Amino acid sequence: MICKPSKRANLITQAYSDIHKADDWMMAYGEFLVAPFDGQAVDIITDENIYDEFWQGFERGYGIVMRNEEGLNVLYWHCLQAFPVNKLQPIKRGQVVAQAGNSGFCYSGGVLVKNEDKLKPPYPGTHLHREAFYNNPDGTRTYINPMTITDLSIPISYNVLDAIKAVLEKIMSWFKK
Repeated sequence: MICKPSKRANLITQAYSDIHKADDWMMAYGEFLVAPFDGQAVDIITDENIYDEFWQGFERGYGIVMRNEEGLNVLYWHCLQAFPVNKLQPIKRGQVVAQAGNSGFCYSGGVLVKNEDKLKPPYPGTHLHREAFYNNPDGTRTYINPMTITDLSIPISYNVLDAIKAVLEKIMSWFKK
């Protein structure tokens, strides 16, 4: 079982289907996202690698992929660039791994929100896209409905000050390069 994306995530705005192989959660802009299980941060998708062959077509946002010991992958999409974890870093369930953002295509009231409007409070259309899948030997994926393996009762707890510190440390590391 996996935990929900954050403490405050409580409303699914688009469910899993044959076409939309994920669920979308209404999120507060800047809300801390947590690792759904113990495992590893397999990939972090930002401006640095968003045009890699594997991520082509994902130009509309940033994200993080996590994998557990059984090979289950979870992708969080539309996150900010402040990821307080690094690629291939071990992660623990409930550990802060990103912040909810609005870097993807966002809809509000059925209308696509313009980029310039997404960057102004109240940040309309903010949501988190979450996929769960297994990688197959032939390079394809087997998707599963994330809600069928999500235990909403798993407590998510983290110290907000520690989470903010981790994000700030990651941002400061960008300036040291």
